[in-house]
Amino acid sequence: MTQICQICEICGERKRLTKHHIFRRAVWGRTKKNNEVSYICRECHDILEAEITRKENQILRQYPEIYAGTLNEFIVGGKEYVETKRRCRR
Repeated sequence: MTQICQICEICGERKRLTKHHIFRRAVWGRTKKNNEVSYICRECHDILEAEITRKENQILRQYPEIYAGTLNEFIVGGKEYVETKRRCRR
């Protein structure tokens, strides 16, 4: 949601602002706690999101077994395992 020109909480400039969820919905879901937002300009939002992604990737690189292990679960589980996961996504 874009706001009409207000002050960005990060750069302090008067710009159109966008709502930034403090906890990514893709990770934390739509919980009550995840309703915490900050209003920042699009430029700061894009830079912030890129930095968060960089840090997430830095953490995940320490655990390659997550990727290999998940693939192995699917291979061992086969079609039935995939169907179970598909039903959970609905």
